[in-house]
Amino acid sequence: MFFGVEAGVSAELNKNTTIERTFNTPNTTTTTTTKWSDAFPLGAVGLKFGYTHFFNRWAGLRGYATYHYVYQYNYSKTDTNTRITDGNGALVNQANNPSQTISSSSGLSSYHQVAANIEAVFKFANIGNNSAIGGFIGLGAGYADSYARGSTQTANGRGNIGNTQGPSGFVLPINVGLEVYVGRHHNASLAFRLPTIATDLVTTNTAGTRISTDELRQLIITAGYYYKF
Repeated sequence: MFFGVEAGVSAELNKNTTIERTFNTPNTTTTTTTKWSDAFPLGAVGLKFGYTHFFNRWAGLRGYATYHYVYQYNYSKTDTNTRITDGNGALVNQANNPSQTISSSSGLSSYHQVAANIEAVFKFANIGNNSAIGGFIGLGAGYADSYARGSTQTANGRGNIGNTQGPSGFVLPINVGLEVYVGRHHNASLAFRLPTIATDLVTTNTAGTRISTDELRQLIITAGYYYKF
């Protein structure tokens, strides 16, 4: 049995592209495209608890539960272009057509991930005194949830502050890394949790039509220590 703690950084990929078409008259279509990007990692911490069994001196299996918390600063820039066209695709002659609105937003986001994990563990170099260098590779399965508190600033200087729900859902990370075994009870590790699928946040309008989808993939890199009982 073992219990461990981890600390490190996280890198996020979260890009949203929204296209909304509103039919004002039979021959008029308004199309708006919005693009989001950029997130800057701060920190990640984690806990793990489980059991390791070595079949021989060099190879074994490990099963354990993990909890990771990520705290990030995000910055996004939105460029919205609106074009009103007739049925032939020509621009309708009216004020502010086409039009462009540029806004920016920043905030702090919280990301929580709980997962069950199974890994193959192995030692490939003995360094004496019951110590060795090894590695691991495996798979996790669990649930992630995220929230954000941020501010939005438009080109005309207006802004607002609020809390929003972030992408949430099932996660399936690949776990890979290196370990140092020190004596019978101490282990240190460098671990990478590589996202394989994205968690989603779907936004709909008042009619229930989907107007945007946020897709989030969270890479977590940590250095850890765990104690074997």
